[in-house]
Amino acid sequence: LLIDAKKIPALNEIYLDKDGLCLGAAVSCRAVWEHPGIKEEYPALIDSSTLIGSVQVQGRASIGGNLCNAAPSGDAIPTLIALGATAHTLSVNGEREIPVEDFCIAPGKNALKDDELLVRLSISKPKANSGTHFLRFIPRNEMDIAVANAAASVTLNEQGDRFDSVRVAIGSVAPTP
Repeated sequence: LLIDAKKIPALNEIYLDKDGLCLGAAVSCRAVWEHPGIKEEYPALIDSSTLIGSVQVQGRASIGGNLCNAAPSGDAIPTLIALGATAHTLSVNGEREIPVEDFCIAPGKNALKDDELLVRLSISKPKANSGTHFLRFIPRNEMDIAVANAAASVTLNEQGDRFDSVRVAIGSVAPTP
């Protein structure tokens, strides 16, 4: 059975609220990088979503699909890890939450059970004095797959002179990001 996830409303929700970002599993990369609120609050997500495939592919490809593919080189995955994202799944047994850092378990293998579907990703609202960034390293411009990629999220204390938290994630350099 083949199902077009783009036709399922719950998989295509994208919104920002007081808690953060909700990103349906089928929301296209293009919808992500066109969203003004995401550009303002989650710049690393914009950086990584603009690198997934060509501009034509980005109209169909999704951050959720990039995660479920579980490729060590997946450009969105380090960003999701650095941002502390949570994957929300659904099955006949109910809902489950999986921290994205635990989602990829081997190259091309994810933590989804056979009867589970990734429904959405949630990312908490950025804290004051925080910032994120994503970089992809490639030997030449024609190459799409990262030799290495990295994302970082940093939060400074109120005075801005010490780190409150730092999260760094790297991809393409190990079996899982």
